[in-house]
Amino acid sequence: METHEAISHVAGKEKAGGGGSLALFLGLYLLVLAFFILLVSISTVAAVTASAIQGSATGLRFDWNEPVAAAVFRRAGFLWVVFDKSTTPDLDKLRAAGNNTIRNIEQIPSERATILRMTTVAGVNPDIKRDGLAWILEFR
Repeated sequence: METHEAISHVAGKEKAGGGGSLALFLGLYLLVLAFFILLVSISTVAAVTASAIQGSATGLRFDWNEPVAAAVFRRAGFLWVVFDKSTTPDLDKLRAAGNNTIRNIEQIPSERATILRMTTVAGVNPDIKRDGLAWILEFR
């Protein structure tokens, strides 16, 4: 059998024998994989804006573009604010919004969550509430 005939024979077998189904499966697999990579990239770079709230109380507002769970608690002299999505809020903006009530704020590195550790004026604790997808901390 000559080279040209051998190639035609093999190509014909792939078409008849379903060898193209492997290529189709791999193509679909790569398409689904790309879709999930896109979803992960959108959710892990969740846009969060932090800003001061209007009124007399010192407050922080965390606006998210998706539902996010939060935990706020005190431990070891710090106020901890933890969100279950990872992002990098503008700490300078948070510090400015905290006026003199929030003495220091830092972000603890995490790939799976947003963890903020704050030092506040003694005796001041936040009231926590939701406004749509936003979390609001008002210090009184």
